[in-house]
Amino acid sequence: MKNLIILLILFFPSLLYSQNLTKESVAIEYFRYPIEPLPEEIKTYNQEINVGYVPSGKSATLVRNNIAKYAEIIGLEKVDGDADVSIVVEYEGFKIRGLESKSETREKKDKDGKVTTYRVYWYNFNYAFPVKLTVVNNVSGDILHEDYVNDSNLFSSIKTNEYSSTGTRSTGYNSKRKSLESEANKRNMNRIKSILRSNYSFAPHTKFMYLRSVKKYKKFDFSEFNENVQLIKLTLEKIQPEEDYITDEVKNDLTLAVNYFENQFSQMDPTSKKKQVNAKIGGVILNNLAVAYFWLGEYEKVEEKIGYAQGTKAKGWISSMKSSLKDRKKRLEVNSLL
Repeated sequence: MKNLIILLILFFPSLLYSQNLTKESVAIEYFRYPIEPLPEEIKTYNQEINVGYVPSGKSATLVRNNIAKYAEIIGLEKVDGDADVSIVVEYEGFKIRGLESKSETREKKDKDGKVTTYRVYWYNFNYAFPVKLTVVNNVSGDILHEDYVNDSNLFSSIKTNEYSSTGTRSTGYNSKRKSLESEANKRNMNRIKSILRSNYSFAPHTKFMYLRSVKKYKKFDFSEFNENVQLIKLTLEKIQPEEDYITDEVKNDLTLAVNYFENQFSQMDPTSKKKQVNAKIGGVILNNLAVAYFWLGEYEKVEEKIGYAQGTKAKGWISSMKSSLKDRKKRLEVNSLL
């Protein structure tokens, strides 16, 4: 293996940006285990949503109901009274501080060299939208999670666009303020959902991965190669978000594609650009094999393919696959499944 890695490093051209390759995205909706599973005796949760700020045109009830849609733990029963777990959201609201009215006189020359002056107007300010999430295990009394999501209590500095009058500056400021508030609120709500889903929920999750096919390479025919790429893609799209999602059909179809690509990889000659399976195509094969083995649950094989490709220019899929593999193995370990 060591000699093969050295050869790949020496002869591996860029994979990710070659005009001869096609990067194909596949969305896999599967059943994801929590990274911090709750004890088995935990069955219920409640919500405590404290709204300290109500945006213009909305009611506190509307804001509270919207937050409640994100503050859920899938797999537990939501109750209104006492519960095993409490989700507490402190919705402090959008804040502006340090608003400064700024202006400046500037010069410009026309095509004849005549200089004229004009004035521009803008605002500088700082903004934050603090939202705090706390998760409490009421059975043990432990605080499971407590922080301002996205560091939302920290202020960010903004300079508005420059305007030709104070009136247009005010209009632009109001528009910018609303946009920042809406975007920050969306980020915070999505982060709450992400934390509760990832940490504590047994729930469906969509994961994106990438396969690579070969559009054209010299005189060689890659039709069978690309058919097996499509076999992997279509098989992964069949996966259902259920606990036992690797069915015999999924396993059999992925195994067919794996056998094909392993055979192709065994024919690779990394020292020759004239062979159909050279270092470039070998890297594509490693990518596709790693994805297939990942979903077959053969994690040592995934690590093997990463090892072959280590040190090459295929940094994109290697780093993302390493991250995915680390996350998957951790989730299985903490749920006593690995």
